Amino acid sequence: MSSDADDTAPRLPEIAPEQREAFEATRRSLERLAMRIVALPRENRELAFAAARKSLEYANREKGYEGHPAAERWLNEYMTSLQIRVAEIDARGGAVSGNV
Repeated sequence: MSSDADDTAPRLPEIAPEQREAFEATRRSLERLAMRIVALPRENRELAFAAARKSLEYANREKGYEGHPAAERWLNEYMTSLQIRVAEIDARGGAVSGNV
């Protein structure tokens, strides 16, 4: 039995259920996309990052969020997180090794 002090997983602040679901959906999306990008040859990854950004920009346009500062901030943070996650997976030996 472990105490909360032993738990190293970061905890989210209390948020509304809808916010938590949006956060979890974003996290799952980022993980799936990172795994797809890691599976590509390294020389194709920059194109994959660019394609992901274009796709997300398109989705923002379709939802009417284009140019909204919060949407721009979210997109930039998502892309930064995606690049970090791909680097983390690579550092652990990539998706093939199962060290994700």
